Amino acid sequence: MEKIQDCVPRLKGDFNFDIWMTEFERFLNYKDLDYWPVITGFYHPPIDTPLDLPRQSEVRNILADKQGVDPQNITDAEVRV
Repeated sequence: MEKIQDCVPRLKGDFNFDIWMTEFERFLNYKDLDYWPVITGFYHPPIDTPLDLPRQSEVRNILADKQGVDPQNITDAEVRV
């Protein structure tokens, strides 16, 4: 099994970036044609289940606990951040 360090030159900066990227892409495509599109952001694997967003009241309570204040002292702007 080929190792990446044997096939792809070490990235040393701008001067060898194009060569490095070409060889890196070639190496990944040799291993699996799906790797390169995922790494470059072209392909996004699906999420099994969407993450639930916490309710604003939950966020407010968490922030209040962390800051040691009453939840009423937490502003809407703080909750949205």
